[in-house]
Amino acid sequence: MRKKSRKVMDKKKEAKHKLADLLKEFSAHLQKGAFKGQSEATARTWVERFLNVFGWDTLDPYQVRQEYRIKGRAARRLKSEGSSHRRPDYCLLSNGIRQLYIDVKKVDANIKNDSGIAYQVRCYGWSEGFKLSYAFDFEELAIYDCRIPPKDDDEADIARLQYYRFTEYLEKFDDLWNYFSKDEIDSGSISRLHPDDEQPKGSKPLDQDFEENLSVWRKELAKVILRYGKVRDAGIISAAAQRILDRIIFLRICEEFGYEELGTLLEMSRNEDGFWPLFMEEHDKRYSKIYDGILFPATGEDDPSGVDGYLRSWWLKGRIFRDIVQKLYYPNPYKFDVVPIELLGGIYEKYLGKRLRVVGNDVQDEFKPEYQRTKGAVYTPPWVVQRIIQETLLPLTAKKDPEQLLQLKILDPACGSASFLLGVYDFLEGQILNWFKRNPKDHRREQFVVESEDGLHLTPKTARAIINDCIHGVDIDAEAVEVARMSLALRYLEGMAMPSGEPHLLLKGIGLCIRQGNSLVGPDIIGLGIDAEKVITECMPFDWHNKKTGFGAVMDGGGFDAVVGNPPYIEVKRYKDWMPSQYKYLKESGVYQTTVQGKTDIAMPFMEQGLKLLRKDGRLGFIIQNRFFKTDYGEIVRGWLLKNKAISQIEDFTDIQIFAGRTTYTAMMILQKGSPSIHYRTYSNLEDAAARKPSIDCKLNWGSIDSNVWSFDQPDLLEIHNDLVKRHGTIAQRTDLQISVGLQTLYGSLYQIDPVEVKPRTIIGKNGEGDTVTLERAALRPLCRNRGFYPFRQDNADAWVIFPYEINHGQAAEIGWKEFKEKYPKTAAYLEERKRMLLKAVEIEQGANRWHLYTRPQNLVIQANPKVLFPMTIEDAMAAVDLNGDIYQDNVNVNSISFSGAMPQQLKAIAAVFNSTLFSALARLKAGLNDSGWRKFNRQYAELVPFPAGIYKDAANVKLLSGLADKITELQSKSVGAAAEGARTGFRAAIEKQWENLDNAVETIYGLCKEQKEVVKKYPRKVNRFDLLARQTIVPEDSE
Repeated sequence: MRKKSRKVMDKKKEAKHKLADLLKEFSAHLQKGAFKGQSEATARTWVERFLNVFGWDTLDPYQVRQEYRIKGRAARRLKSEGSSHRRPDYCLLSNGIRQLYIDVKKVDANIKNDSGIAYQVRCYGWSEGFKLSYAFDFEELAIYDCRIPPKDDDEADIARLQYYRFTEYLEKFDDLWNYFSKDEIDSGSISRLHPDDEQPKGSKPLDQDFEENLSVWRKELAKVILRYGKVRDAGIISAAAQRILDRIIFLRICEEFGYEELGTLLEMSRNEDGFWPLFMEEHDKRYSKIYDGILFPATGEDDPSGVDGYLRSWWLKGRIFRDIVQKLYYPNPYKFDVVPIELLGGIYEKYLGKRLRVVGNDVQDEFKPEYQRTKGAVYTPPWVVQRIIQETLLPLTAKKDPEQLLQLKILDPACGSASFLLGVYDFLEGQILNWFKRNPKDHRREQFVVESEDGLHLTPKTARAIINDCIHGVDIDAEAVEVARMSLALRYLEGMAMPSGEPHLLLKGIGLCIRQGNSLVGPDIIGLGIDAEKVITECMPFDWHNKKTGFGAVMDGGGFDAVVGNPPYIEVKRYKDWMPSQYKYLKESGVYQTTVQGKTDIAMPFMEQGLKLLRKDGRLGFIIQNRFFKTDYGEIVRGWLLKNKAISQIEDFTDIQIFAGRTTYTAMMILQKGSPSIHYRTYSNLEDAAARKPSIDCKLNWGSIDSNVWSFDQPDLLEIHNDLVKRHGTIAQRTDLQISVGLQTLYGSLYQIDPVEVKPRTIIGKNGEGDTVTLERAALRPLCRNRGFYPFRQDNADAWVIFPYEINHGQAAEIGWKEFKEKYPKTAAYLEERKRMLLKAVEIEQGANRWHLYTRPQNLVIQANPKVLFPMTIEDAMAAVDLNGDIYQDNVNVNSISFSGAMPQQLKAIAAVFNSTLFSALARLKAGLNDSGWRKFNRQYAELVPFPAGIYKDAANVKLLSGLADKITELQSKSVGAAAEGARTGFRAAIEKQWENLDNAVETIYGLCKEQKEVVKKYPRKVNRFDLLARQTIVPEDSE
């Protein structure tokens, strides 16, 4: 690490010296007036030398894209408009991903005060979704925050993060190094300087802004269709509104591509006869002849949805058309010549998470059932798409020539807006172009590529072959299928050289291998006895082997070479309400092994189906939730993957949040049947993940893996865990120990009471609804809910719970309603007043005498015994002792462990181990993931922790550990009452010394060697145990 740091410092020092020389030279030229009247080309020379100083090779298009060198079709279009080129001059790339624009101006430009310069560079950066863009003439540098939407009347300093003159560059060199150094940008400096979770005031990225507009436009178009189209079917209205929007946006982008005259749509919107008749006239006269395909079908055969027939029969009116079109032109900041097609598709994907609903004479939108919880879909970050495609396809394409590359069959079974399929297109395009760069004399060159002033391009025939022959996609959403086809059509037009003369049928047949259907449900669903019509309308079964509507030819040829994508992350059980026929198929058809257990998510059968659709040597690349590494339902999935030796690579993002605005725990999985081993990587943070700088990079052998919980991200600790399991066994193997879950009350919001005042006979408190109530103390039991929990806490009841049972002689007996009412009239009256609320919220027991009882009474007796309490949601493992056996546990938050005949000292010894650093490290290793870095430590995970029997059976160990527990408990109790700073400091030192003694004692009992102790030091507790005394933390609820 020191060598690396020294190397960075040397490189930085050298760059500063070079910059000093460059500035000296520039200053001399400036003093001579050498820049007066010079063009931007002169400034570009200096800017390129500046970039060279900071490690950029300006001649390498994979580092610096020289945007000002626009030639061919785009240049002809600009020239025909009589306009000078206004795109930013340079785009810097990091790890293949575009990062920021540099717009170069003449040296005598006034960058500091010219609002036009600022608006232009901000528009382009914002439109491409960049965080930053720079205006630069070498004499002046302005750095802009492109997350804030630009307005044409903004002053030049709005959203400006930094402004420097060249005389300040050396003084501000550290800042410049972070903003310009190639090494720094590659390592994620832009994200470190401007994190995703720290948005500036007024920020609104393009995707959010455009998605909001799309939602409004679609709804307003739907209202016009409802009024003038005379249809009330929400499906038809939605499809028609979508088609109109798609056409307008498609044509606006084609204006930027040069296929349409710039401003055509704007002129139509100003027509006194209205936009619609002129637009439909142009459709018949021009668009359907040039762009024949799904958006502009020339015949009904090209439009299986039938939407075009409705559009032709309607005469639509309203200002909405003018509003939409004018929003797509200046002075609005959308720059469609740089908006990435992938980003546009991602925007569509988010807004297609909503559906339209006709309500009276109005149209409203609402989230589809699968997006109710998440409030819409999110699109996959470009670097994730790129990496999955590269890792999946590179081994399949090595040494293949262009003819062989065009024979590949690649599928996304949940393609959405086609972000992965666009990535596949780009990858195959790159492979073909690179082939001919390496083999310039290949006699097939003219068949596949054409050469122009700005380099090699695919021929239209080759581009069409990639889209129509190589790329395949399926999605259940018809509107998503349309957007996917549009995205591929735009990519085709974007890369194609402008044909001579009037173009004709440019898009005929493009994208027909994107099909609507349900990738997980086959036609055999009818055999489950479900009504056929219901099945078809509800879940759209897809027949992979049908040559006309499926991909029969591909399947007859052995299957797909590759499957890629980002399948949905939705629990299968949720389909029970949304799509019951699909739920039944997934659970009962026997088609899938991975859906048998309850909480499995839908990505698991997508993974299983994807593997089935592959050729024998095919590869699958998905980004999916990594929860199955550590969950109960994941055991079947893990076993299935092990049985097939199906994993080639794992890039485990652990708890790093890959998707902005979502809490998900994901991993990139590359599957291939019969893989010899697993290449495993994980990362320390998001910047390292994007830059592919793993914290762990290793090979896993199948012999070292089983279907138990996977914890590959801490291999050295995992080795210790496995060694201790062999020597001591686990908690699960200590058959005398019993872990108990807590009370599952009828309705926690009413049955659990936060105490305000506890009296001998009554308790005054508040329920979950905020009501202040007075109840009989005898009708309630003290409850531990993991609020303010800390090691060896003595007062463990943070609430009280209504308890309609009696425990006598080790037996639980129900207190019927009649008896309960007589014994506890206040509590009975309280429940009776809220009975209607109970009936709405939960299913209650049948019968007039049992409606107040718990629906799932469990562990009522065992909780009335002495035990060790431990939280189920943890940052670190910890425990406290209930010596009297009078504390009950909340089912969601707290478990307990005990054994028959346990003595107080033995329980203290067990709690002492739970509170140790070693136990906490081992617990976190196998614990499940929860929100914000917390872990799930319920029974299934606790049982996996190594646990020597000597902890509670060896008298010497029990004496040592319980003694330490008593000392810490006493010191903690005294420290809480210490007011003076000196006293608290003294108590802290004393307590931490005892914790050190306890940690050493536990490591000795476990038998750790010196090397193992050093490993454990690498995994300290997340929170200091002394600090827990004063910390009151809201613990996240179990998210599963």
